[in-house]
Amino acid sequence: MPLTWLANELSRTGIGLKAGQTISTGTLTGMLRPKAGETYVADFGPLGTVSATYA
Repeated sequence: MPLTWLANELSRTGIGLKAGQTISTGTLTGMLRPKAGETYVADFGPLGTVSATYA
């Protein structure tokens, strides 16, 4: 819902969203722009981990 609200609100005000924009709906570490070959791991404790390697 936050991203839908943002898109609608920016459209309503005439600002809009542009192709290629980076949008964060929440973060604990700040935003990182991954490079090819880098792997990022998120550790959610008892819920497990998630990793992503960028091509």
